[in-house]
Amino acid sequence: MVLGTVRAIDGLIEDIFSFYGTDMKVVCTGGQAQLAMEGSRFLNIFDPYLTLKGMLVFLDQVRKH
Repeated sequence: MVLGTVRAIDGLIEDIFSFYGTDMKVVCTGGQAQLAMEGSRFLNIFDPYLTLKGMLVFLDQVRKH
């Protein structure tokens, strides 16, 4: 199940690379993201808290206005 999902994600990333070019970093985030990274050809950065960090940035911006 996980391998099929990882291959689907890799296919999507491959399509994006072919359209925009391959000079991009691909960030993997979330609770089970490390499992995906193990089987992926493209996922190369792991940040388990990226979504939470983004929410904090948003909250700071809202508080300023």
